[in-house]
Amino acid sequence: MIDKGGVASGFQSHLWLLPEQQTGLFVALNSTQNAKALQSSLFESFMNHYFPPTKQSGQPQASVPSTKEQLARLEGVYRDLRLPMWHYDIVAHDGGLTVTDGYGEHHLTQLEDLLFIDENGRKAGFKEREDGTIAYFSYNKADSWSEKLPERQPFADVPDDHPYARFIRSG
Repeated sequence: MIDKGGVASGFQSHLWLLPEQQTGLFVALNSTQNAKALQSSLFESFMNHYFPPTKQSGQPQASVPSTKEQLARLEGVYRDLRLPMWHYDIVAHDGGLTVTDGYGEHHLTQLEDLLFIDENGRKAGFKEREDGTIAYFSYNKADSWSEKLPERQPFADVPDDHPYARFIRSG
């Protein structure tokens, strides 16, 4: 699914596309009051009517056993595309991922190849580039993806034995 939301003063919109089903849903509202709740309710009702869940609700979802080595490519720092000051720090471990963000620490368990679920039932997903590297992460920010940032390179002009090296490298 592809989704995109938009907000302007006194106006909100949202577009959902399901390319494989050749289906889409668009809503535009001339009010921002309760808009998110209305959009969420509309989308949930639409999906339940036209694409009902295949599993019974309440049935636990099986997790995929995963090792730290298998999940290592997902590790890194991700920056929200709509709110650039919002970051996710993701660390792999045997059995899942730990995500740290402004809300705290979350533990994700793998459901499928790039799909995870946290301890509260909230899903998280990753998107690959054509070459198989990880490009994006989506989790607890509605209407937005976060881009994976390149690994920080150490300062070449700061030797390891410099008295302030550990402070410079940790910031």
